[in-house]
Amino acid sequence: MSQPEKGMSSSQASEKKIAGHINEYDYAELIGGNVNVAGITRKKDVFDSLGMSHSVKSGKKWQMFLYSRTRLATNTILKGMGNLSNQLVACIDSLPSNRAMREENPIHYKESLQKPMRELSQELQNTNILEAFFMKVFFEAGEVDFLAILPSNINQVNAHIDQKEFHVFDASECVSIFCDGMVVCNSKKRARNQMDDQKVIFRNSNIQLGEIELRTDPSNWGRMKMWLDSKKVLCFLQERIPEAANPRPQIITYGKAIKKIRL
Repeated sequence: MSQPEKGMSSSQASEKKIAGHINEYDYAELIGGNVNVAGITRKKDVFDSLGMSHSVKSGKKWQMFLYSRTRLATNTILKGMGNLSNQLVACIDSLPSNRAMREENPIHYKESLQKPMRELSQELQNTNILEAFFMKVFFEAGEVDFLAILPSNINQVNAHIDQKEFHVFDASECVSIFCDGMVVCNSKKRARNQMDDQKVIFRNSNIQLGEIELRTDPSNWGRMKMWLDSKKVLCFLQERIPEAANPRPQIITYGKAIKKIRL
């Protein structure tokens, strides 16, 4: 189970989970579908009337994954993507056995992280691997058909269903857009106490859309996390897929989703 983000209280984390479920039910009602109560996979949130699956995203930041070393070393899908799984594991292995050791010599362990983080970035610059990676983290390796985004300016908990508007994209088209428009690189230090190559960054021009980082806080020690900025990703998709339609009130479909979806 995902842990609360650093600095987030338990009540805030619970609020985010509650909001997510509310949005799934509201979206299902708007498209005449059903929430995937059985939870076959986490990303298949809603099924429409034809049985096609939709991943519903809301909030300011999307946590795409928070993987432990064990999960990375055993996930068959990730292990099939070139050397990606090994490089993610190598980032975790750059840490000492406990947090106290890292705090005693933080520069040493930041230097130890640079090489595996650079290699991870280089691996994700391979178009085929990047495509498979995005398909995995967004759409459970192709099991999800559509991405439905509720803009982050909507009050996630208190907004009534009538105030919500979902933007729906075809999964395969999203992945193509991500691969064509996103640049993968390593982070660069912005202050004296920082160091280059501590993260993998996903950028569009000068805009950072998200990153992969090694967590060193107590609750998530030694886990690899990926997050994306929801507002920036939605704008990124809208700019590249300008064709839109309103098949139902409060539902906007884009590009290939216009013809593919049946509501």
